[in-house]
Amino acid sequence: MLLAVIAAGFLVPAPRHVRCGSMEPRERERFDLARLLYEGLPLSLRSRPTELCPSLPALAEEVHLTTRDVWGRERRYSCGELGGRWVIVVGSHGPDGAAGTDDDLVDVLVDGRRVGAHGER
Repeated sequence: MLLAVIAAGFLVPAPRHVRCGSMEPRERERFDLARLLYEGLPLSLRSRPTELCPSLPALAEEVHLTTRDVWGRERRYSCGELGGRWVIVVGSHGPDGAAGTDDDLVDVLVDGRRVGAHGER
């Protein structure tokens, strides 16, 4: 199901007018998480069509990012089937580095559709 959605034109390119160097760290991290999902995932699935759940390093490589957030800590990532649906989650523990706090950033895809992002202000 996920592969069909992506093959049907799911790719959402990042805006070209955004100057990443002028972004606040939190805004930059939200932007990078979105790039991992909306650019990295489709590119990874095209180059590795048998991997429905590419690794975080594979996604990061596709969009020339690292697996670390803007604060230097490893990003969170999970991908798999949950209740008959494909769920992909990328996130960061935010500037404080602690899980479950208000500054956490998370972006979620279910069956190729964005269902939410925590940490948007």
